[in-house]
Amino acid sequence: MGLNAQELNLQLPIEHVRSDYLQRELLISRGSGACSLAPPGLASMPGQCQPLRGPHAENADITLWSTSTSLTEAMFAAGADRSLTETVVGYAGVQDDAFTYRLSAWRFPEGITAADTPAWKILAACESSRVESFAGTNSVVLNEGTEPALVVSAQGTTVTLVESIRTVSEEGTELRYSETGSGLLPHEVMTKIQGWWFERAPAALLTPVSEDQTVGETLNHLPSTVTSASS
Repeated sequence: MGLNAQELNLQLPIEHVRSDYLQRELLISRGSGACSLAPPGLASMPGQCQPLRGPHAENADITLWSTSTSLTEAMFAAGADRSLTETVVGYAGVQDDAFTYRLSAWRFPEGITAADTPAWKILAACESSRVESFAGTNSVVLNEGTEPALVVSAQGTTVTLVESIRTVSEEGTELRYSETGSGLLPHEVMTKIQGWWFERAPAALLTPVSEDQTVGETLNHLPSTVTSASS
């Protein structure tokens, strides 16, 4: 796949983005086993309808208040055949600002209405979420104040999720973006991220998965890759 999220970081309307960053990439391809639309762990985690907050390792296992594997299984049961996730941590400014966002995408080769997918339904079930145009696309959006924390959208055969995340360090310190009161990324930054992801996710989801990378009966997956750089 080889998507370079630092190229995006440097294009964001954020002042003084630094050269160091972290990126975790995970591609999953559906195998031949049966998948459930309501697997254990789906929409059952704490913090319902709140932006994700926690250490990197814990955040990696939670998406839309579900275990990440349960959401993937539900999306596969709904017709997806590929899932791709990019988790990115960037740094900016002289105050050591840190910002974390996660990009998820699912490929539905037969096409699907976004509102019929588990990801859309879970987010839309939050009373504070709204269906609106986001970056020119019909989406369901959960805001905290004026900051869009989670956005589910669709374009063609691809359904996407963009999240702004509060990461907590090993010492218990919240890594925040200081330009917003919430510590989450502002609307104009999330819009830019959404546009970048729309442009790249469909092609990235077509990356071949070889037979020797098959694990289990239900899911075939590529190991996650972690990229870091520093000046």
